[in-house]
Amino acid sequence: MLQSILQRSQCDAVTRLQTTITADNEASWALFRRFAKFQDSQLEIQPYYTQALHFQQRHKTENLVTIPLSKRLAIAA
Repeated sequence: MLQSILQRSQCDAVTRLQTTITADNEASWALFRRFAKFQDSQLEIQPYYTQALHFQQRHKTENLVTIPLSKRLAIAA
């Protein structure tokens, strides 16, 4: 699905994919790790929306996950 979206002409200039994921969201981690592997890339991860600062301890920290897209995709798109 992600690959299909990124192949649309509207995404020609896209060089990375970003999302936020909580540490315990195993399904999302699996999806984005698989996509990064398919892109011959790696996940870059950093805390983004923190539990204490942004959510007043009511929601877990959301990590910003960035996947730099391979040159292969940039050329194909």
